[in-house]
Amino acid sequence: MAAYAKSKNKGPDDSLTRFRAALKEGRDKLGRCYVFYGPEDYLRGFYINEAINALVDEDKKDFNLNVFDGRSFSIEALGGAVESLPVFAERKAVLVKDVDIFKLDAIKTAGLEDILAGLEDYVCLIFNLSNSAEDLGKASKLTAALKKYAQLVFCDLADDALLQKWIIRRFSGLSKRCSAETAGRLIFMAGSAMNGLIPEIEKLAAYCGQEIKAADIDRIVVPRMEAVVYNMTDCIVEGRAGPALETLGSLYYQKHEPTVLLAAVNRVFRQLYFVKLAVREHKGQAYIKEALGIRYDFALRKLLGAAQRTGVELLRAAVIRGAELDAAMKSEYFDKSEALEIFVTELSSGVNP
Repeated sequence: MAAYAKSKNKGPDDSLTRFRAALKEGRDKLGRCYVFYGPEDYLRGFYINEAINALVDEDKKDFNLNVFDGRSFSIEALGGAVESLPVFAERKAVLVKDVDIFKLDAIKTAGLEDILAGLEDYVCLIFNLSNSAEDLGKASKLTAALKKYAQLVFCDLADDALLQKWIIRRFSGLSKRCSAETAGRLIFMAGSAMNGLIPEIEKLAAYCGQEIKAADIDRIVVPRMEAVVYNMTDCIVEGRAGPALETLGSLYYQKHEPTVLLAAVNRVFRQLYFVKLAVREHKGQAYIKEALGIRYDFALRKLLGAAQRTGVELLRAAVIRGAELDAAMKSEYFDKSEALEIFVTELSSGVNP
């Protein structure tokens, strides 16, 4: 039987690329243990399935694939699964999902470390973790064991260009057309997580014509809270108090707390103020995106447009008053919903609150 080498981890930047290269070469090039982690759960699930399909033939999955979740997982059961030999095959796969292995007690953690150290060539142990890169960067014996015995595969949210292309391909597979601009609007409205985008894409494909348009997205897609707040701030900076308050009322109806909504509004106004000052100093869009951590061009264009339409004094006042109201909401007892409505009304009227 071939020896399956443990490759050196080079960090999240190229880990997925290296895994895909090994996957392309076949089951003999796949290692003994993989830890898929990061915010993009669709990619984690997709590549885990690809690995399992490469390792285990479909007609032998009943014998050579073991899956553990939060209900079925135990160190004893996991140990038995990785030690049992594959049936009529060279390799087997063991998947652990929906288990926070970093919250195991000391005895179970030690048992897991022993399992990792004793993995044989015939087994591929796979973990599906929602943990971030920061979580796996924390010093611990388990983290050290994972880095020593496993290959860490980071699944990050796709950047603007890649995600737009993916959306366009999904629509094409459903016999629909979608422009990059419209795909950007969908990302803005529904978020950047692929598993969240898939049902919205399918819904749009089912109820719209051959070409998906921006108006279709506004009419059909259920917007995430952040997108609604962005639209509300558009109303505010345009001086349209009525629509702004109507939008705020819809957010209250969806059971969003005033403190959460204020935090979201304050974040947008801080971004607008930063953009306003950056443009004044002739900073480029790349600088603004990096400084604010903005991943998607559509969101950047909305900020640039809103900042251009808004005076710097109003933005400065909004940032200061928003911080004061946030502190008051966390320490004083009053009608927080009414206070936020007054805040929105005064800003919409162009009055320094």
